[in-house]
Amino acid sequence: MFSLTDINLLQVLGAGVVYMIIGMLWYGPFFGKAWTKLKGLKDEDLSEAGPSFAYTFVASLIGLLLLAILHKALGITEAGDGISLGIIAGSIFAAYKFNDVVYDKPRRDGMRMKLWFLNIGYIIISLAIAGYIFTL
Repeated sequence: MFSLTDINLLQVLGAGVVYMIIGMLWYGPFFGKAWTKLKGLKDEDLSEAGPSFAYTFVASLIGLLLLAILHKALGITEAGDGISLGIIAGSIFAAYKFNDVVYDKPRRDGMRMKLWFLNIGYIIISLAIAGYIFTL
C-alpha cells in the first residue's frame, strides 16, 4: 500500500512544466495556425492569454497529481508501463471530450473532428511523457 507521502511532488511539478512547454510548442509553432483557424480565433483574441495559461498550469498540476497517485498505486516502475498509463489516461479523457465533437453545433462537422484530434493529440502525448517522468 502506498501513502500520499510517496508521491514525488517535484516530479509532478516538473511534469507540469513539461506539459506547458509541450503546449506552447503544440499550439504555437507546430499547430498554432491550424488551431486558431479551427477555433475561429483572431490574433487579437490571443493577446489576453495570460489567465488561460495560469488556469491550464493549475489544472494540469491537479491532473498530473492524480496521474502520479494512480502511477504509485499501480506500482509502476518501468518506463514503458508509465508511458502506457499516460496513453490510457489520455485516451480516457479523449473519450469524454468526444462530446465536444457531437454537441459543438456552431462549427462544421469536419472542423469539430479536426479540433478534437488536435487537442487530444496534445493531451495523450503530454500524459505519456508525464507517465515516463514518474518512472524516473
